[in-house]
Amino acid sequence: MASFLTTSGTSNAIEEKLIIEAHERLDLLSPYLKLSRNLYERLRDADMRGVTIRIVCRKVDLDEGQKI
Repeated sequence: MASFLTTSGTSNAIEEKLIIEAHERLDLLSPYLKLSRNLYERLRDADMRGVTIRIVCRKVDLDEGQKI
């Protein structure tokens, strides 16, 4: 089921409700993408659990050399 979030509590909801509770698939859609260390670690944990992760954002936000 799709989840729609408002501005308040978005970061917490993404980490605790969407990523941690994901079992099979996780789709994140955002015009802007800045990964905090916590968010990166949650995504890595989900990947290690076998969750398929798809992130859609603007290409300009993708920085392969980004330090987290």
